[in-house]
Amino acid sequence: MTTRDQYMKVARQIADHLNAFHLAFKTYQVSDFDAMIKSVAGESARVSGKGDTSEQLSAALLERGFTIFPAIPDAEDGYVRVIRTNSLVGSLLNAFRYVGSGGDTELANILNAIKRRNRADDLVAPASEGDI
Repeated sequence: MTTRDQYMKVARQIADHLNAFHLAFKTYQVSDFDAMIKSVAGESARVSGKGDTSEQLSAALLERGFTIFPAIPDAEDGYVRVIRTNSLVGSLLNAFRYVGSGGDTELANILNAIKRRNRADDLVAPASEGDI
C-alpha cells in the first residue's frame, strides 16, 4: 500500500520541477504520475487505479500549492494539468469552478489582468499576489 509520504515525495518532485522553471502550469500524462509513484513505492503502485489513489496525489499537490485539472479519474484522454493555485491560471480556474456572489466581478478582474499581460506565456501571478 502506498503511504502518504510516498505521495508527498512525488508531489515534491512535481512542485520542484514547476518551481525550477517558474511555471504556472504543466500538462502531464496520467501514466507519468504512475511511473513517478512506482519509482518511490514499487511496481504495484499507481495513481490511475481504483480507490483513492488519485485523490491522495491531488491532496499532496494541494498541500504544496498546486491543483490538478481535470481530476485524474475524469481525464478522458489521459492528460491532466498541474496548475499553481496562486497563478492567474489557477485564479481563472477557480473563478469558473466556484461561483459566488461577487463571482462575475472577480472573473472580469482576472480576465482584465490576463489581457494586460505583455506575453502570452506570462501567466504567473505578479509579486504582489505571491511571487515564487
